[in-house]
Amino acid sequence: MKQPQLYFLSGPVQSGKTSRLIRWTENRGNVDGILAPVIEGRRHLKHIASGDVKCVQLPSAQWKNSEAWQIGSYFFSIPVFEWARRALLQSSRRKPEWLIVDEAGFLELDGRGLEPALTEILHLNSLDAPANIVFVVRESLVKRMTAHFNLDGRPRNFTFPE
Repeated sequence: MKQPQLYFLSGPVQSGKTSRLIRWTENRGNVDGILAPVIEGRRHLKHIASGDVKCVQLPSAQWKNSEAWQIGSYFFSIPVFEWARRALLQSSRRKPEWLIVDEAGFLELDGRGLEPALTEILHLNSLDAPANIVFVVRESLVKRMTAHFNLDGRPRNFTFPE
């Protein structure tokens, strides 16, 4: 059985990875998944198919009263990540030509964030999987992500197809 083609879109922090993906996904009917744009200085999660957008990055004054995970000086909403995991799994089940996962990082390495949805998607039977999966990964985390998800030799560098 044919495995889905797995790609990493990597680069330095704030190098335009998400912005390029947003432009690439516009007006394409064969792309689904989750994008993570920064809007008004805070990270949001956007479900591509529905267009729903939720703010995942909490202001420092608000996090103490919320269910949140901390990474460095940033606080992220657990309920928004729960919504994003459900949306990502629904997107995967629709079997788009391209499934976007923006972004896999420190939270996912720690079993939080978009996990366990990422592991589930990676282990889908090829009959149930999207054709191509694009993970946005910080350049500094590519080796750790490859090892963590046991992806030796599978991910290729993503270049934007026409």
